Amino acid sequence: MTGTAGTARELYRVLLRDEVAPRLRALGWKGSGLRFRLPDAGAWVQLGFRSSRHGAGAPVRFTFHVSVVGRAAWEEYRAAHPEAPARPGPTIAYGPAFRPVRIGHLMAVARDSWWLVREGDTPEQTAATADSVCAAVTGTAVPEIRRRLAQLAAPAADGIPG
Repeated sequence: MTGTAGTARELYRVLLRDEVAPRLRALGWKGSGLRFRLPDAGAWVQLGFRSSRHGAGAPVRFTFHVSVVGRAAWEEYRAAHPEAPARPGPTIAYGPAFRPVRIGHLMAVARDSWWLVREGDTPEQTAATADSVCAAVTGTAVPEIRRRLAQLAAPAADGIPG
């Protein structure tokens, strides 16, 4: 990321666009902005970023959600709920069966975890923030995604997948 000019909100957008998004794409994720998906034939695998909504000069707190939704189960849900989108939103709960989880709840602390971007953050500070976010993706989100995908693929006791 170049320069330190801009509000915290602008720095946050640049952080996601210039630091986090290219790293996620290098890991096979598709997307931009606040929403990324990992291609999978059997499930919607997504990350969704959320931020605090405070005044222009305030720091931006942000986190991300991990969402793994079986495509067949989602189509069944959509048949019963025609207002549902073609692809589930990665930060939206659609009832107990389709509930994304914030990354902090998957970490050892098992509580909300937020990153902070402040007006005037240096490129080194934003790079460190991006490092931390991407470490959470590779070290926490990806193993959880693999676990959830394995559950979806495994037949249950009644012979019906996950």
